[in-house]
Amino acid sequence: MRNPIRHPHKDLPTEKADEESLVKDGRSIELQKISDENTADASLTAQAHSLCAHDHDVHFKEGDSPLKVVALMIIFGDGLHNFLDGISIGASFSESITSGLSISLAVIFEEFPHELGDIAILISAGMSIKQALIYNLLSAMSCYIGFGIGVFFGNLDENIEPVIFALAAGMFLYISISCMMPDMKLAMDDGLQVSLRSGLEIFVLQIVGVFTGLSLMYFMAVHGEKLTNLIIQ
Repeated sequence: MRNPIRHPHKDLPTEKADEESLVKDGRSIELQKISDENTADASLTAQAHSLCAHDHDVHFKEGDSPLKVVALMIIFGDGLHNFLDGISIGASFSESITSGLSISLAVIFEEFPHELGDIAILISAGMSIKQALIYNLLSAMSCYIGFGIGVFFGNLDENIEPVIFALAAGMFLYISISCMMPDMKLAMDDGLQVSLRSGLEIFVLQIVGVFTGLSLMYFMAVHGEKLTNLIIQ
């Protein structure tokens, strides 16, 4: 009885198919890794509310070039934001101490959580805590430049003050509507995923915070002049 002759070339298509399958799997894994990296970069970029920046030879972690760009965007954008804050504060103080205190109070409450968030992003981008604090402080120095310009133009012409206040009001409205309100909703949604009670607690805290800010602004608007007279006396 003859043994069947096995032809090696018949196994070639199977081996070729296996090789193609391995190549496809490798490409799929590669694409998945790229997609994951892009998603991580995009999520960090979404936290940056600012635009562009100059490089000052900051030492970042290896392989963090997209995060480095985000960090520099934050530094420059925060500097521009602080500059506009300074202009509005300077113009308001040139009008009256009451207006200056009101605007300063609003800026303090808005900037405190904002600056903490910026420092957190800079640290996650590869900066050390010391570097993040120094660069954040440097960007905050632009507020003093803006303050001087605001006082100068506020005293130069009274007609400029409404324009400056309109720009400041638009900036605060933009921050509250485009940045803070979505974050408030996201925090409440995260709380609701844990439990209904947790979501309601977050909602109540948010409402208390909003009404506290409104109450402080109302107090400064109504009783600010009396408070100023007491300080002067």
